Amino acid sequence: MQYMYAPGVPAKKRITKTAVLTIRLDPRIKAAAEIAAEREHRSVTGFIEVLILNHCRAAEIELPMLKSGKGLNEQSSS
Repeated sequence: MQYMYAPGVPAKKRITKTAVLTIRLDPRIKAAAEIAAEREHRSVTGFIEVLILNHCRAAEIELPMLKSGKGLNEQSSS
């Protein structure tokens, strides 16, 4: 995850809230993810985020704290 700090910039604009993850998938899996995301009215990114968060909660995996002091469990899911 990338964080940007700049003097005089409001706190909300200082933190970049995204990180890049590049993966290779079988084209059928990618197509299935796109269909599933569309049915849930989400982007593929949002759909994958929800899958990961739900899995972590079910498996009792504690999510790391962010530099802002907020854990991912405290953020609302889309």
